[in-house]
Amino acid sequence: MRAQKAKLLGYSSFAAWKLVDQMAKTPAAALKFMDDLVPAATAKAASEAKDNQAVIDSQKGGFQLQPWDWEFYAEQVRKARYDLDDAQEKPYFEIDNVLQNGVFYAANQLYGLTFKERHDTSPSTSPTYASSKSSMPTVATSRSFTATTSSATTKTAEPG
Repeated sequence: MRAQKAKLLGYSSFAAWKLVDQMAKTPAAALKFMDDLVPAATAKAASEAKDNQAVIDSQKGGFQLQPWDWEFYAEQVRKARYDLDDAQEKPYFEIDNVLQNGVFYAANQLYGLTFKERHDTSPSTSPTYASSKSSMPTVATSRSFTATTSSATTKTAEPG
């Protein structure tokens, strides 16, 4: 039935029809993309297997890694390699840092918006929303901001 649909629409196969508006565009390009992934994925899997086996050996497990062991030991490798203390992460997620270096920066880069702090408004009555002059409320701050675009138009939106 899918093949018939594709033929009626003028395509050689259902895959050819489905891929027209996708990144690959053709079945051949999709297969090439997947074939090109195989060496890198295989190398990564071999590297992860080596790391997992190292954990088994360090714990004196005395056995070779098996597929059913993978998730258990991969989690141990992940924790040993990437487990961070919350106190170390906290400075990166302070509200001012997130607003200035994250949200506002991204809005500027993507949409050309600039934000200026306002001192002519009273603090928000809700602790959840700030008195932010942009299209989206900001969280957990009582400071106010005005968003402007490079065409000098100002959008004002009260939170809540």
